[in-house]
Amino acid sequence: MDRNEFRKEFMLMTVVQEVPFEQWSRAVFFLANRLSKDYDDVYQEAFYIRLHDIFSTGLNYARGVLLSMKGSENTSKVRWFEIFIPGIEAIRNTLTEPEYQYIQYRRHCSCHMFQDKFERVQRDTLKVKSVRNGIDLKELNAGLLGLLREFGSDKDLDAHLNSKLAIPINDLYKQLT
Repeated sequence: MDRNEFRKEFMLMTVVQEVPFEQWSRAVFFLANRLSKDYDDVYQEAFYIRLHDIFSTGLNYARGVLLSMKGSENTSKVRWFEIFIPGIEAIRNTLTEPEYQYIQYRRHCSCHMFQDKFERVQRDTLKVKSVRNGIDLKELNAGLLGLLREFGSDKDLDAHLNSKLAIPINDLYKQLT
């Protein structure tokens, strides 16, 4: 693939992915606002799924778009990404590592029937797994259990995270609109 063909394919991919990126971003803003007012377990699951993916896939997408827009005449779009990227990074950085792992775990619970990726004994290979995403599974599980002990239940921990994240997420939304 030559450089021009690569550039064309990259631009097409970016445009196609723009709609789901915008939908997921809007969903994070909506769900954070909604959950700051009233708890709903279905909305809570959707929030963790979308928030985690905005922290990972969405942030990578945004960085790629901003990089590709260097020198663009579309200054409003460039500015939007210049606000979005550090805003999402700042929101992620407000979370302790156990809180972030809890969001990741809850996303996993919402998307997968079994939590094999968090289990030490792997069902498919019958081998012992000690690390997940570079984190020792014993430490990860201890951090999750520590949070649950501190807050007493998933629902109370959800309320804590919703309260903690609502203001920075709503502030980012206001900056972007």
